[in-house]
Amino acid sequence: MNVFLSQPDARATDAASVDPDPEPLQRLCAEHHIVLQTQPVAELRELVLPGDVVLCVNPEQLCEFDNWPLACGLVLVTDHGLDGKVCRSLLHSGFHDCLSLAELRADLPGFFSKLAVRMDNLQQVLGAPNRELALLREELEQDQKAAQHIQMSMMPASPQQIADLHFSHEIAASLMLSGDFVDYFALGDNYSVFYMGDVSGHGASAAFITVLLKEHSRHVRAKFVAGQTPDPGALLQELNHILLEHQLDKHVAMFLGVYDAAAQMLYFCSAAHFPPAIAVIDGVASPLEQQGKPLGLFPDVPYNARALAFPTGARLVLFSDGVLELLPQQTLAEKEALLCEWVAQCEEFAALWSNVKVTARGLDDVSCLMVTSVGDIVGRDGEM
Repeated sequence: MNVFLSQPDARATDAASVDPDPEPLQRLCAEHHIVLQTQPVAELRELVLPGDVVLCVNPEQLCEFDNWPLACGLVLVTDHGLDGKVCRSLLHSGFHDCLSLAELRADLPGFFSKLAVRMDNLQQVLGAPNRELALLREELEQDQKAAQHIQMSMMPASPQQIADLHFSHEIAASLMLSGDFVDYFALGDNYSVFYMGDVSGHGASAAFITVLLKEHSRHVRAKFVAGQTPDPGALLQELNHILLEHQLDKHVAMFLGVYDAAAQMLYFCSAAHFPPAIAVIDGVASPLEQQGKPLGLFPDVPYNARALAFPTGARLVLFSDGVLELLPQQTLAEKEALLCEWVAQCEEFAALWSNVKVTARGLDDVSCLMVTSVGDIVGRDGEM
């Protein structure tokens, strides 16, 4: 058993703050060959081990011992009277005893001997549940890592070129599993489909929805008929119906694009995706304002596609809304303007992603997808 004395607050200069004087307590321990180590409370948290004892002589420090490890002994030594109510409150908050210096002086070895027995009993009581919790935590972490591996394996390779489009993406999850999902794939020889989905919430429940999104991608490819132009609005309506049918109590914000390589036209549709997609045409970056309700909330919602000429060199960038939490600007308009500036300046995805500076996990997932046209056929702007 190691015995520590919590270092009194340097600001405490009167007996009301520090009682008793710690020096007699240190001398008393020395007389009985008990080494008393004096440390600040913050450092004690890192030093104490199960079975160690910490003596406190400063009542003003009691709040600093909140959430103290149960298997470490806490003892308040005071020369001021403590009524039963105060003592019960201390014991409920995690202290193991409260007594005066005179009581300690009367039988210091006996006090520590009895306390050691109590601490040993407590460790035995806590040992089995703690071991069980440790095993459960390890099993949960292994399951989460396995699920993370599966989820990441469902994402398309990045970077990747599909026909006339070059794709790059990154996803920084706030937890092990992400509610953000990105996919892109070819339809026949002429069309490419891509989307970014942001499921409400994050973690395991949100990640489960991303499995449905991937299954929908497979379904779209399986039922594609050559010669038919895929309609982004119809694809979102179908996905909305699937989510409502499963009654998962989750909604999805999504941007979905269909690229016609022969005409160099991009047809796109939004289901409350935010911030807006940013298109760079002839060096000019512009947000693509789109209205549409989230998927999985309302039945029979119309999703109307728009068309945009997407010539060689044009690029489109999508962010999930988690990026807004990382930007220092105060207003939403300023944040959107900064994203537009970054997209206009960064032709390479690596440079754009480095600007985002996802250096720590935030409260939300952060994702980015860049789509660049590398074809050579000049198209035209129009409505689908």
